[in-house]
Amino acid sequence: MTRSAEAASVSPEVLAKYEPVIGLEVHVQLLTNTKIFCGCSTRFGDAPNANTCPVCLGLPGTLPVLNKRVIEMAARASLARAAPAAGGWTLARPPRPALAPRGP
Repeated sequence: MTRSAEAASVSPEVLAKYEPVIGLEVHVQLLTNTKIFCGCSTRFGDAPNANTCPVCLGLPGTLPVLNKRVIEMAARASLARAAPAAGGWTLARPPRPALAPRGP
């Protein structure tokens, strides 16, 4: 059975209970001098891993600091596209387990 046939077989009462919501996840490269969550440089062409710190690496015990310029640029892009943020922005950092030594 095709997808359109499956959708057609759903009763109108069931379809009336749901509202389709389509979200977009957009990845962009902003012209900032530092990264979004730390003060490390974004300079292209440096040696590998030269522009890293404990925050960039997500090491336990480090806390990110949000780059104000990134938020300003994202808000401007959103306004330019007439795409308001849905109820605001939420940033969540998943908990990381403490590093444990490996061994037998």
